[in-house]
Amino acid sequence: MLHSNYVFIVEGIYDKDKLAQIVDAPIFCCHGFRIYTDTHLRSMLQKMAQGRGAVILTDSDRAGFQLRAYIKNILKDCQVMDVFIPDIYGKEKRKKTASKEGKIGVEGVDANTLRQLLIQAGVTTQTPIAHPQDIDRQLLYQLGLTGGADSAQKRYAVCNHYGLPQRLSTKNLLVVLNEITSARELQIFIESTFCLDKS
Repeated sequence: MLHSNYVFIVEGIYDKDKLAQIVDAPIFCCHGFRIYTDTHLRSMLQKMAQGRGAVILTDSDRAGFQLRAYIKNILKDCQVMDVFIPDIYGKEKRKKTASKEGKIGVEGVDANTLRQLLIQAGVTTQTPIAHPQDIDRQLLYQLGLTGGADSAQKRYAVCNHYGLPQRLSTKNLLVVLNEITSARELQIFIESTFCLDKS
């Protein structure tokens, strides 16, 4: 497993799943063209890239390059690294037919090839990168953000307060919160918003 300090941005969930097998790093997907209309998603990517820098890894077709240009524009004040996959013709196993241009996307690239592309781009390391994190799963549970009857409501409030997408997984929520706030600030927000006993 490779490791990286960067945030990785890909097109879809299958690309994210493929990349997660190769690199240990925060990975966020644009959900196709949803990024064009989702202001919370754009805001979150900007916040993450400001702290870590971003690696953009999109498909090598016209849509992929269009999406890459759009992402680079919204991250114009951040450090952005490009990783390009080669033009490989064929189709992904899960699809019945090839794409319009006949090229496979990130999800279809051989894992070894993808691994070498990341190494060559200089965006990874062989050793884990330590990040100070005072917000963990246990804290989310203690604050009622997971495992409770009203956890979804509290997560919604947290995402709304910090301008984050509502569909964030718990894993990605942890990554983002550790970048933009502290355990104490999160606790204060939850306590004040939901009038919790502070004792």
